[in-house]
Amino acid sequence: MKHDSQLALFLAFLFVTSPPATVRAAEPSNLVKNAGFEQAGPDASRAEAFELQGDAARGYAGTRYEFSSVGVALESGRDLNRDGTHEGSVSQDVPVDATHPGRWYRFKIRGLPEDGFSVAADDLHMKVGFFGDHGKRPLDGVVRKIYPLVEQERRDLTANGVRHKGGAATWKTYAFEFRLPFPDIDQVRLTVGFRGGNGRGPNASFFVDDFSLEPIPAPADAPESPKIRPSAPSAVDASKLVPLGGRWWYLPAQGEKVAKGGTALVVTAENADRLFFHDGDGRYVNPFAENMSAWLKKGYLDLSGKLVDEDRFKPDNVTLRFDGTSLVVHAKNLPNHPTAKFPSPAGSGDRNPSYIQEHDYTYHLPLQPEHNPSARAMDHNNANRALPMGAIGIAVNGVVFYNPFDANMVDATDLMDRCCGHPSPDNRYHYHKYPVCVKSPFADEGKQHSPLIGWAFDGFAIYGPYESEGVMAKDLKENPLNEFNGHTDSLRGWHYHVTPGKFPYIIGGYWGKVDRRNGPGGGPMMAGPPGRGPGPGGPGRGPGGPGGFRPPPHPVMTALDKNDDFTLSASEIAEAPASLRTLDRNGDGVLSPEELRPERPPGRFRPGGPPPDGFGRAGGPPRGGPGFGPPQPPALRAIDHNRDQSLSPQEIDNAPRALMSLDHDGDGILSFDELRPPRPPGGRPPEPGGPP
Repeated sequence: MKHDSQLALFLAFLFVTSPPATVRAAEPSNLVKNAGFEQAGPDASRAEAFELQGDAARGYAGTRYEFSSVGVALESGRDLNRDGTHEGSVSQDVPVDATHPGRWYRFKIRGLPEDGFSVAADDLHMKVGFFGDHGKRPLDGVVRKIYPLVEQERRDLTANGVRHKGGAATWKTYAFEFRLPFPDIDQVRLTVGFRGGNGRGPNASFFVDDFSLEPIPAPADAPESPKIRPSAPSAVDASKLVPLGGRWWYLPAQGEKVAKGGTALVVTAENADRLFFHDGDGRYVNPFAENMSAWLKKGYLDLSGKLVDEDRFKPDNVTLRFDGTSLVVHAKNLPNHPTAKFPSPAGSGDRNPSYIQEHDYTYHLPLQPEHNPSARAMDHNNANRALPMGAIGIAVNGVVFYNPFDANMVDATDLMDRCCGHPSPDNRYHYHKYPVCVKSPFADEGKQHSPLIGWAFDGFAIYGPYESEGVMAKDLKENPLNEFNGHTDSLRGWHYHVTPGKFPYIIGGYWGKVDRRNGPGGGPMMAGPPGRGPGPGGPGRGPGGPGGFRPPPHPVMTALDKNDDFTLSASEIAEAPASLRTLDRNGDGVLSPEELRPERPPGRFRPGGPPPDGFGRAGGPPRGGPGFGPPQPPALRAIDHNRDQSLSPQEIDNAPRALMSLDHDGDGILSFDELRPPRPPGGRPPEPGGPP
């Protein structure tokens, strides 16, 4: 399929000169129809039972010098449909039985990458999409990028070819195994496709000549199914419970004394079954039970950044306490379920260079979540910064949730392991979408409202996907989820639901007010003595990284940013004078350097680290200038017209006009990026009082 003349020649040879092709019988366990593409569709360039899109066509899968077969060519160098892009796919919808024991399947193809086949961003992929209602209801999916395997073969096997060239242009079986995550999946869509084609020369196809889907026994290393637990919440004698604040209660052991509010209570794996969350109408669940311990596995990194050489049990992976206003979660962020190996091994189909590492994070979840009247949800690529990068919430096993995007604002939900997680560049394992492997208060088989699986940093609970038996919350017509992925009901009040297969997957934004101690990307470290942290070297490690302290928020930004959303709205800008005057402790009308100085946190600052984000939540101590804490944020430098590090009554009154000088895009608000200082050459944070 290199030139139109070749295509015509082979189609003529195949379908006119030759007798009808013998259609192979499908393997007994293969659920795919027309698995070898022998049967043509309405025309010879189509395949019966398959859907071809973009730059894909059926034909002879080889050259005239080969005995080959009929297949589909994905053309990375030719715009077959003349739409101005180089992308295409072949797919088939296949009915499946979710009652198959273990619900495990294997998707397999046979493919041949020609020497000139090339794509950007490794985007040659196999994908399985999950559907309910016979294809009408999307329910998430799994993806495996196989282009890294192609390139690996090109590196390793080129010399195995003719005249020591082209050894990678051979037929190879590509496969991966998956489990149907929901019992109401009755159809899957099997796809092989590519995007960003930039093929070279006439031989730039990826040929596919066989599709296969077969049910298999659960693999030996498959994630364990949750233990069978009662479908109803625990029966608890409420008269014996001690209130801890909000919906939290504790059942003391015999002889155990626990004060109201639980100020001295520490919850570990030993007593997690005594900590209850009131889920409405007398329903109590203990979501942290069986979720607070984990293994630090061989191949992970420990807290110091050292490679672990043997498995170590961590009974304190998660510990909890209460401070009167918050549930304080101390987490090592180790997953308590199987994961893929990271860094990605050669041949795995992924290229994640990060490790899974033990951390020491502290998060604060408000006991009494409050709606933020200025809350906003993400736009299509989070350009409005409605959710920060990094952690946005925490699952019941202490592993954090992230927003749907990677650092390049590209949807990251296709890049997960079989438990829907992977590590970030700072070696923090996290979830971008519903983590099916996370244990919950009881097994979620879609028979009722899903259980609690975690919380957003505004304190509101996150539940699994189901609203009631067979009904996912994302499909509700009455009481539908809003753009934040939340709604309210009479039992649970306001809460979020994950939405498999539908943006924003976990939450669309913070519906409530976020505790500032969590910062825009997760809580500060709580790792032993001040300044302790992973040593230099290695992925995601070094000074100022995990283990370093973050200075407290700058008081000016605390005063101005009333709704804690890390931006300044038009009303917050207009009310800036009144907000700033709340910092005038001595009532003289002037804000002195002392009144503008952030408090110094306990311990020592670590020098270096990432640049401050404008809210004083990252970076080391200022280099020069009076006082402690981060450099002046751009907002303060804009208001401080004469650069004397104090604010006169006139500067306070002129604050709205001064702040608008930072509105580079002219939209009337100051975004996170507009309030963040630029990083100067050499990586040093901006100097206090320096140029804006």
